[in-house]
Amino acid sequence: MPRMTEKEIAGIVEEEILQGEGGEYGSTSLQDNRRLAWNYYLGRSRGDEDPDRSQLQSLDVADQTEHLLGQLMQAFAGTDCPAEFEPSHPNDDSQCMVESDAVNKILMEDNDGFETIYCALKNALLFKNGFI
Repeated sequence: MPRMTEKEIAGIVEEEILQGEGGEYGSTSLQDNRRLAWNYYLGRSRGDEDPDRSQLQSLDVADQTEHLLGQLMQAFAGTDCPAEFEPSHPNDDSQCMVESDAVNKILMEDNDGFETIYCALKNALLFKNGFI
């Protein structure tokens, strides 16, 4: 494989950043939705409040997000083996055990799996997408 120039690498990095921000199409609406969700989560004012009324904001989004996270994370609490492969053929037992052990080591031990899963689930609940 030929060696890439700095300009080619910069182009790839720029494209990846663009995709991470929501891609070429609709990134503004995606960013706006994420910003709105984050503001609701933090209880920030929306900007349409009546000045003659209370300025307090409900934290329902934060409360529900954290409540659901607690329930979802119970499946991962106290286990070092959140992923388990099942054999599709009788001769696949040993291969499935090896693959399960490898994925769990990489996820749980090498990459702080509990926190990684927690962050992905929180992003999925709050921002409508979460990935690892």
